[in-house]
Amino acid sequence: MESLLPVLVALALLAALAFFVLRPLLSAGDTDTPALPVPLPEEELANLLFQRDALLAALRDLQLDLEMGKIGPEDFECLNARYRAEAVRVLRRLDELQEGTPEPVPADTETFLDEWIETAVRHARGSVTTSS
Repeated sequence: MESLLPVLVALALLAALAFFVLRPLLSAGDTDTPALPVPLPEEELANLLFQRDALLAALRDLQLDLEMGKIGPEDFECLNARYRAEAVRVLRRLDELQEGTPEPVPADTETFLDEWIETAVRHARGSVTTSS
């Protein structure tokens, strides 16, 4: 009788473990699970503005790291292209949210981003000039 008790406890623990492991798989077909919340336009706008500022800072830091020799030219080119592509995506979505219709992005994305960065830097410094 004494040797039977540890076996029963082990079987009970094994059954409980199997229940907790298999429960998500068995309830996968439930339709009662709530859908993921859809962000409100204001929340998405705030998130995109944060991403824009973070990308601007990342591009500025990346340029500084290259000038200081912390990263090589190959790494700079790779990261620079990645950050700029993400910045284009964020800017397009910001335009859609703020103006209602997407503004066409120039074919020369490099020039577009350079102008955007310069405008953002002037704006951040408080010396925005109205020049066209």
